[in-house]
Amino acid sequence: MAANLVRVRGADTRSAVGLHTAARKQSQHGLGSMARKIEPVYGWDDIVVPVGTKRHLQGIASAVEHRHIVYGEWGFARRLSRGRGLNVLFSGPPGTGKTNGGRGPGE
Repeated sequence: MAANLVRVRGADTRSAVGLHTAARKQSQHGLGSMARKIEPVYGWDDIVVPVGTKRHLQGIASAVEHRHIVYGEWGFARRLSRGRGLNVLFSGPPGTGKTNGGRGPGE
């Protein structure tokens, strides 16, 4: 269905970015009735963790932000048929910020 939407708009159906955009638009219309979007209310300066941990979190955020380049522009989407998601394991005792660290800052 997303490929048809891309075709109708005259985009290149072979483009991973075009297909991704079309799929997002196709799936968003009913999302509000099933889920709610969480808007982060804090930034990197609000996260109090050791410098190395903050660098890891920033690296994860960067991977999410730029994955369209890696998969689309660099062509890795053609090479990877599965496993294109990002899995991150947070560990530690209660109250150490695992949940908020997983949500990520809003900037």
